Amino acid sequence: MQGINPADSEKQYTLKSLPGQFSGLQLLCIMYVAFKQIAPEKDTGFDVSREYAVALSMHHPEKK
Repeated sequence: MQGINPADSEKQYTLKSLPGQFSGLQLLCIMYVAFKQIAPEKDTGFDVSREYAVALSMHHPEKK
């Protein structure tokens, strides 16, 4: 299997635009949020829509 493994918690990935190291799950979540910002209709193939909705409600508690 190749690609990003969301089940592996080892922080083995780096990004040029963000400091630090990231796990596969962290990278996929960053990608999901980015797609929701620029192309919300696109399917990333990794569904964290419920978690994303919870995070949005915590960030903007006045919107429900």
